[in-house]
Amino acid sequence: MLLEHSHMVVMASDHFYLFTAWASFSREAQEILKSAKNAQDIVSIAAKNGYTITLQQLLHYAQQLQEPHWIWNQLDPQGQNAFFGSAGAETGRAWRVH
Repeated sequence: MLLEHSHMVVMASDHFYLFTAWASFSREAQEILKSAKNAQDIVSIAAKNGYTITLQQLLHYAQQLQEPHWIWNQLDPQGQNAFFGSAGAETGRAWRVH
């Protein structure tokens, strides 16, 4: 999956790293993540579990998150575009998933 987006520096916060670690090592987290319908759902799941992450961080780092519990890795390109599409518009970032 290749993300094209405007060139913008996005720093990953400690919360973002901790959230991705929790998602990688917790079966409970992986089950919860399966319910995500879009990128904003991922941000909301993080918040409900005590992690503060942003849509910008998720959009920027999604390409590097290749484990199967990240729902977009289970989608075809059209599904990936739908999953991330509304988030790009909300954050003012122009990009698409190939």
